[in-house]
Amino acid sequence: MVRGPGEQANTMLDFAHRLLTTGTISACRCVGSDAERREAETMLDNLVESFDAPIETRIGYTPVEEFLHVNASHYDVAIVGASTDRSRASRFFSTPTFERIHDVDCDLAIVHRGR
Repeated sequence: MVRGPGEQANTMLDFAHRLLTTGTISACRCVGSDAERREAETMLDNLVESFDAPIETRIGYTPVEEFLHVNASHYDVAIVGASTDRSRASRFFSTPTFERIHDVDCDLAIVHRGR
């Protein structure tokens, strides 16, 4: 699950490549509306083009935790960022995604890049 482009997203996909011996890697982004879809597609396309191996891109229209609940059985592991770069106010109004994920039918890796 990728929120946006950047070093953490690249690190997560690189980690997935190192874990994978066979199968497919998917880069996924959840959006709230059709208006956000084009930007999400472009971001994912730009992100995956820097990798040699093919990476499937998927756009979900549900919150991340719901997307994972429905789709996790199709994957061996889901990699999600820890959302640690958010402000205190942001965390007050919306719980970090990784804290809202409770029931997934695959292994779950939470990525936190300490600084």
